[in-house]
Amino acid sequence: MISMNKLYNVKYTGNAAANLLSVPLQVHRRATKRFRRIPRAHPVKKILAMKMWGIGNLTILLPILKRIREQYAEADIYFLTLDSNKGLLESSLPGVKILYVKLTTNVFRIAMDFFKYIVIFSRLKLDLLLNFEQCNRLSIIFSYMMGAKRRVGFEIAKCGYNSLYTDTVKNDPGLHVSRNFTRLARRAGIDINGYRYMAPEPEQHSRENAKNILRRFGLEDKTIVALHAGSGENFTGKRWKNSNFACLADGLIERYGVTIVYTGTEKEDELIENTRAKMKYKAHNLCGYFTLQELTVFLQRCHLFISNDTGPLHIAISLGINTVGLYGPMDPGQYGSLNDRSLSFYKPMECSPCLTDLNNKTSLCERSECLDNITYEEVMEKVSDKFFKHEEAAVVSSA
Repeated sequence: MISMNKLYNVKYTGNAAANLLSVPLQVHRRATKRFRRIPRAHPVKKILAMKMWGIGNLTILLPILKRIREQYAEADIYFLTLDSNKGLLESSLPGVKILYVKLTTNVFRIAMDFFKYIVIFSRLKLDLLLNFEQCNRLSIIFSYMMGAKRRVGFEIAKCGYNSLYTDTVKNDPGLHVSRNFTRLARRAGIDINGYRYMAPEPEQHSRENAKNILRRFGLEDKTIVALHAGSGENFTGKRWKNSNFACLADGLIERYGVTIVYTGTEKEDELIENTRAKMKYKAHNLCGYFTLQELTVFLQRCHLFISNDTGPLHIAISLGINTVGLYGPMDPGQYGSLNDRSLSFYKPMECSPCLTDLNNKTSLCERSECLDNITYEEVMEKVSDKFFKHEEAAVVSSA
């Protein structure tokens, strides 16, 4: 597992490298007419969009990428992201070539991957580049070096080389991330009206695999409540206590007779086993069983999905199913659900939110007190009122 400290070291190293590289590149920009602002009416035949991290952001970005494909049906369109996102977008964006940078703490390897793409895209002579990174300074450098005629990105506060873009958009922390992404797309000339979620489209073999897993565990006809107690590798401080998940799961089983399924990656198996050990009743551990596409199919079968603020929560939201999001380090005003079939729990403190675009989404707070202030009793009552109001209570034997 990639530790938080190593990831933060990569971020800080990247920022330092960006600051150094920006000096000669700004000189180059001023001296080279070829990289000056191009009129929006310029023909667009080759487009690159970029967003590295993570699954939640890419899920929110999906309808905007689809609109780019629709508007420029004859163009060659590329999307660059981290290889940890493989499988999420491919079948949902026919005609868009998805390219990957390896997720690693090896700064040299990351640089080599990017320089490989700099060579490739410089030769392709891009007409338009859209960089959806909100706070990654090094991505500004790479955007410039890829040589696109128009380069559109978010203006980063206190960054002296935003001018390496031809067009910038202020990333407004008071807006939902979907609105900021939409504003950037419009600045790039994309004709997009409003925002509406788009669910990832699984391939047929993923649908069959997910159904086989449900059949294997005898879940085909059950009322499933899925719980996601992990939060990926980048920040474990997003995790609600597993004892809270255990108590909430027992309460839902006892009151409504639902079947509890824990989801997560293979690396989160130990976390889920520790959570199940705290329960009175039985629950299924499906950590590591699903690919991203198979998880999408599984979530469509769930009556309710309860999760920390992490990628699978945003997939569930995009599907329009009943969801509960547990927020602490990040503000649900920016990353929460826009659907009516959702609940968001958030108890901000003086230090909240501690993960923002202004601090490059970095924090070393491994135990978030803001999350600890959310009790399983209040979650149980609000979940009962919204999602089980018409259900009859069921008494379930622990046997």
